[in-house]
Amino acid sequence: MKKFALAVVAGGLFSSGIGIQLAHAQTTDIVFDTNGAAVGGEITVRSFDWTQDNALAVGATPLSLDPENPTTFTLYAQGSLGNFKDGNNQVINGTGLNIDYEITFETGFTETGVNSIIDGIGALATFQLASETPVNYFNIYYDTARNASQLAGTGYNDGDLIMHAEVTKNDTTFFVAFQIDADEDGVMDTPLVVALDGNGTDNYPGVGTVDGSG
Repeated sequence: MKKFALAVVAGGLFSSGIGIQLAHAQTTDIVFDTNGAAVGGEITVRSFDWTQDNALAVGATPLSLDPENPTTFTLYAQGSLGNFKDGNNQVINGTGLNIDYEITFETGFTETGVNSIIDGIGALATFQLASETPVNYFNIYYDTARNASQLAGTGYNDGDLIMHAEVTKNDTTFFVAFQIDADEDGVMDTPLVVALDGNGTDNYPGVGTVDGSG
């Protein structure tokens, strides 16, 4: 799974009363209101622990081998919030998250990518935010329906929109190691292909994916 960091410029869209505000200017803590106008919903959060989920790079293959002419494509991704964490990286319990409500995000942005082949070792792809980004958004939703589905890819962009932002930076890499090809020539020149769904029960039998890390 390709992981990426997002630097965002937040906008104030808090239609449900669920909101975020800075707790201390000298720290990265925020005060997050988990129940809007009701009493006792404010918690102080240092980080949001998102679960692993899905991403789709539209138009990314074949990825260019020419650094002077990178491939431009659009990345779409989504995910659910697993936990709120405090300044000691401990889970904040008793918030009602994933019991009374869910928090999800969806994002889409235009980026560029270049692939580099390292003979006998693997392929290293590098990605950057495109200089022109016709697609660029990062939205967070609060939803009491708790209907996000990894298998169906639905339920991530409904509920109350509590934050809208744009991606301002993206510098990432993804490496795929080679294995010895089936032609038994002794050369490592083929990427390893594994089951697409390697988490518990394989819900997509017969569907494979290139195995890599980034």
